[in-house]
Amino acid sequence: MVEKAKRVIGFKVHLIIFVLLLPVNWIVWCFNKTNYVWPIWPTLGWSLGVFFHWLGAFHIDRFFQYTQAYEMHLNRVLKAKQQRIKNSRNEK
Repeated sequence: MVEKAKRVIGFKVHLIIFVLLLPVNWIVWCFNKTNYVWPIWPTLGWSLGVFFHWLGAFHIDRFFQYTQAYEMHLNRVLKAKQQRIKNSRNEK
């Protein structure tokens, strides 16, 4: 629980910094009077970073639950297969 709370707080801090500083890029661009819209690249990159931080903060537990369930299923299948092989060897 504490680890998840730290992840959520970290995401919220990241989001606040994103919301406060991203407009600075656009304001600087507006006052530079250039035709090339360069702030689009930091905006896209940072947005992607915020998106993955959001996934890590709120949805990583679900991903690992599915992964663990899949691994448990594979282990059961492998054990059953090994048991069948062992049984077939003992019958010979």
